[in-house]
Amino acid sequence: MKLFELTIDDATDEVFAISLVENPAIQESFMYFNEQKQKIHFAKIDNEERKLVGPILIPDLKILRVDDSDNSTYQVFFSKQTVAQLAQNYLKRKNVDKATLEHDSKIKGLSLVESWIKESKVNDKSNLYGFNVPVGTWMGVFQIDKTPAGDKIWNEYIKTGKVKGFSVEALLSHKLIKASMEEILEKEILELSDYEAAAILNKMKHIIKSDNRFKKGQRIDVYDMEGEQPGIISSYPGQAATKKNKYIHPALIGTKK
Repeated sequence: MKLFELTIDDATDEVFAISLVENPAIQESFMYFNEQKQKIHFAKIDNEERKLVGPILIPDLKILRVDDSDNSTYQVFFSKQTVAQLAQNYLKRKNVDKATLEHDSKIKGLSLVESWIKESKVNDKSNLYGFNVPVGTWMGVFQIDKTPAGDKIWNEYIKTGKVKGFSVEALLSHKLIKASMEEILEKEILELSDYEAAAILNKMKHIIKSDNRFKKGQRIDVYDMEGEQPGIISSYPGQAATKKNKYIHPALIGTKK
């Protein structure tokens, strides 16, 4: 599966809104509290503080995405540095009241009133709320206004559990970290990077070791079917063929332990 790092490459890259969603991509739900900072259950409570607390972005977490053009899947992640920069820029650009519901419609009646990056595993405010998230996580507190718009969000979506967490809406650059195995296999062998060659070697090892003949110590012949790429005749991964004028990438040569 392809893996991309989401980065900030120019002034147009930013988080421009935060959405309330039922299924947050970071798989962490927010909490909501009354004046005594107790978690509210699904019952009417007087003097509600109407605050949402939770992680907005978690660094280095691989998030599954679907390409709308062909329905293929890929993964993305944010580095700690990018998460911190996005959090800072969100405040600097005064986006604290930009919110949507399920990435669909804009909503009013809530604002980001607290924002911080977790810098310590032990001494961090997130621990007070019971969140066990990595260092570098962007945490936030949203205040729900006591207005008709805020009342609707609070009563119809938050207290009913229709929304459970935060999800960012952003315009970001994609930096390819890892190509799919299909794309790697389409390359000429001399074009392979060390990482890609190692990926193929690991795939070969898995295929050969899964073959019952390998377990019985029998010879296994692996040939290139089209005759264009170097063939490998092997009873274990890495034992190269003896064809003349052919080349095996060094990273594809291993030894059996």
